[in-house]
Amino acid sequence: MVPDGSSHGRRSFVLVCCAIAGCQAPLANPSSRGAPVAAMATAIGPLNGRVDFGDGERLAQATMGDVARAATVSLINTATDATESTAHTDATGTFVLRFPDGWVPIADRVYVLEASKGLDDNRPSSAVARVRTLVRFQGGWQAITGTGIVTVDSSTTALSIMQAVYQVAGRSGSSAAGYIGLIDEISGSPGVPDGLTDGQTVVGEAAYQQVYGHVRTALSHDQDPVASIRYDGVADRFSVFVAAAPVVTAMSPTFGPPGSQVILYGSGFAPQADSNTVWFNGTAATVLQASGTSLTVRVPTSATTGPISVATADGASNELSFTVVPAVGGAFTAR
Repeated sequence: MVPDGSSHGRRSFVLVCCAIAGCQAPLANPSSRGAPVAAMATAIGPLNGRVDFGDGERLAQATMGDVARAATVSLINTATDATESTAHTDATGTFVLRFPDGWVPIADRVYVLEASKGLDDNRPSSAVARVRTLVRFQGGWQAITGTGIVTVDSSTTALSIMQAVYQVAGRSGSSAAGYIGLIDEISGSPGVPDGLTDGQTVVGEAAYQQVYGHVRTALSHDQDPVASIRYDGVADRFSVFVAAAPVVTAMSPTFGPPGSQVILYGSGFAPQADSNTVWFNGTAATVLQASGTSLTVRVPTSATTGPISVATADGASNELSFTVVPAVGGAFTAR
């Protein structure tokens, strides 16, 4: 396997899941939400696990702890798109996934196990990152990484994305069951994808490594890989869309009183005024005019001297320093 060459560290989630109660396969007549509890000699016990990060990895904007704390872990029924159970990680990334009374997994049904987290403490304009794997229950939980420990990382996310888009495109290699056990070696090394089972024919090695690289690229830019990776069915090619965060290169003037106007220059601004949030040392300003390269804003009444920055749906900009001065002799307008 070869690294994808990203200059940023990757973010991988590792969910170490094990059943802490005995399980049996569901018996006859399962419903779309699982078989009745009466059909089970022993109810399905909770899954015990944790969200973890590999050694030497870092995030582009958010910290590791920011994503590990209070991440939501969900088991999703792919047939109904219903979330069967959810849990939240604690400060150490540990979680316990419990199931509703009377619920048991449907035999041979492949579920999505997904961890998601709003970055930067869920602040406005921050992204939500999702990583996932595919699991099914046959006397015990099985996943892309086989039986035992269920690993959710950039590799399992890549394969989960490939399966989903192949299924929509109606091409070969789209059976979710074919992805169970597809990985037989966890690399444990940043930039190196997990090893596929010898002799497998479900996915091409080159396509797998390409999508793995796209997952790492999206995560290193604090973006959701599930939403960022695209597939061209005609060309049979994957790509990743990386949105560019706004950049503030200059402003005029660099000082002024509350109520005055300031023009910010740069790139990546939203053309609609209300799609930009401009902060004066933590206080939101009114955006009067907007284009992709400039914003005209009014200094907030309660603004204080400090950094000024811009946030859009694509991220937050760098900061420049602005000095708030008392108003003298009436209004102060940038020219």
